[in-house]
Amino acid sequence: MLLTLPERMRLVDEWVTAIAGRAPLLVHVGHVCIEDSKTLARHAAQANVSAISSVTPPVYAARDAATLVQVFHAIASAAPNLPFYYYHSSGAPGLKLRGIEFLQMAHEVIPNLGGLKFTHEDQMDLSRCLRFAGGRYEVLYGKDEMMLGALATGARGFIGGSFNLLSHWQVKFSRRLVEAISMRRAGLTGIWLMRWRRSLPSAGYLR
Repeated sequence: MLLTLPERMRLVDEWVTAIAGRAPLLVHVGHVCIEDSKTLARHAAQANVSAISSVTPPVYAARDAATLVQVFHAIASAAPNLPFYYYHSSGAPGLKLRGIEFLQMAHEVIPNLGGLKFTHEDQMDLSRCLRFAGGRYEVLYGKDEMMLGALATGARGFIGGSFNLLSHWQVKFSRRLVEAISMRRAGLTGIWLMRWRRSLPSAGYLR
């Protein structure tokens, strides 16, 4: 949010060019000003990105869940053909609510709600979000250091800063670990968990 609107839009354009359709691109459009968020959302739609997301307003945050949902509805409506992801973070200012509380209210209000980025320690809340509406919404886990716990809870998608630093082998181990857990094969899970954990010190992570 420290960049100007033109800078943020240019950054999106550069990422679209660099990725060239080889991977999904989720763009954060959160801003202090809702109208500016809507401008960023419209630009993201024009740039043909995969989805948009937003954190809670950092200044004068909503005081109740209904107001927060309406804020995100306004932003999501600016790009109605793109999935909108609520950035649920334990470090967000203002209103403190569970992810499941947001989903329960937002799924009736935001037609293009795609899910949420769940950056929080509450694994019970994570489990409820994953199961809500029969698993209709995608829940992308964002607490890097709690990835293994989130895997055990049922998360299968992740967004985190340290994941950008993973080597080719760490990516391979992570995928095999997810597959083993999905197949509920305890022995195989143990093997890939051990390999995944041993690979981390090479990246200087979790030493």
